[in-house]
Amino acid sequence: MASHPIGTHGTPPARRPFYADAWLYFLLGLGATVAGFWPSFFSRPAANPLPHVLHGVVATAWLALLVAQAALMRLRRPSWHRTLGKASYLLMPALIVTGAWVLHLMLAGQTRLPPPLARMLGFIDLVTLVFLAVAFALAIANRRNVQLHARWMATTLLIVLPPALTRLMFIVFGAIPFPRALALAYAVLVAVCAVLIYVDWRGGRLRAPYLAAGATLAGTYVALGPIAGSPQWAAVAGWIGGR
Repeated sequence: MASHPIGTHGTPPARRPFYADAWLYFLLGLGATVAGFWPSFFSRPAANPLPHVLHGVVATAWLALLVAQAALMRLRRPSWHRTLGKASYLLMPALIVTGAWVLHLMLAGQTRLPPPLARMLGFIDLVTLVFLAVAFALAIANRRNVQLHARWMATTLLIVLPPALTRLMFIVFGAIPFPRALALAYAVLVAVCAVLIYVDWRGGRLRAPYLAAGATLAGTYVALGPIAGSPQWAAVAGWIGGR
């Protein structure tokens, strides 16, 4: 906190900008994504099909944008933040479109994944795409409310991390079963949401973004068995895959 200059008794201490170190957290998320996808994507991008390459490039650009935007606010450059933020109007639709393309190909059987695993991962991807669209729309709608805008943007990082963290678990822990790696990834992210919700509560006000992200992440994992493995979802997945 800033010290009081002599002769300014009663002047409130200067406040740090909202989430002054947020760029570090976003950078950590970007780093975890690169590390998790290093073996399958970043180390050999040309070996992947074009839709996966496009989706990977756009997703990486989105995470880099989050880092840059948070850093600009830390540097007190709101005008630059607003100017660069216009790129989000292109990147987020591109992220959703390329994600939907990859989802279609996966559910169409055009990957080496077994059909039950493809349907389960497809369920996760569909929930992620819907949440991204809603969170981005709410972030833009609340762009003049820095508290809500920043939090909704932060949730777009949290919601896309399960695939990267699951892969990272294999790198960290070696040959662990896929269900355990997936459970650990979701446990980490739900715990992060719980901490963020607690910080908001300690600050005197609960806000919707982290509650929504935590509920979506926890609900998605809980639903993997009863919903993602159901005949109803299999029918929806077949429709998305064009079968």
